[in-house]
Amino acid sequence: MAITLSVVGIFFEITLDKLTVDTPVIDILAAAKAKVAAGGVEVGKLDTPVSRFDYDAPINPTTGNQSLQSFSVTYNGHVQGRNARNTYPPGEYHLAEDFQKDTNIRNIWQYYTLDAEGKTTNPTGDVRFLNSPEAKVVADGHLIWRCVSILTPPLTRFGNAAE
Repeated sequence: MAITLSVVGIFFEITLDKLTVDTPVIDILAAAKAKVAAGGVEVGKLDTPVSRFDYDAPINPTTGNQSLQSFSVTYNGHVQGRNARNTYPPGEYHLAEDFQKDTNIRNIWQYYTLDAEGKTTNPTGDVRFLNSPEAKVVADGHLIWRCVSILTPPLTRFGNAAE
């Protein structure tokens, strides 16, 4: 059984073999990191060699919850974007959540899961955290991460927003 991991925005996609049925999301990330660290991983349409894949997912000491904050990947050759016209140079690509104080836009990580036929299989229950027991991917499935921008309530920089 295999699971594919994709991280949109940094052009990363890897297939991980020998994962069990209903693999926890955090275990998929750890398996991808270990596979890249072991060497010989090539990704994308250009079979670009990858020398490093990492993620930052600290555990909140108060709640014990683990949340994803960033992904990084280092390519040793040119990498191709979604369409054939865009090729990007070798180097490190990094995307992170962004919670700026002076704006009502937040960049946050979001994931969704697909089964072997490409149908959405988003888990139910509390899947907000990487270490949530319900945060799993089915065998032969696909885990896709995206950094998305969301709008929060309007800012009240100059007093009450209703004024």
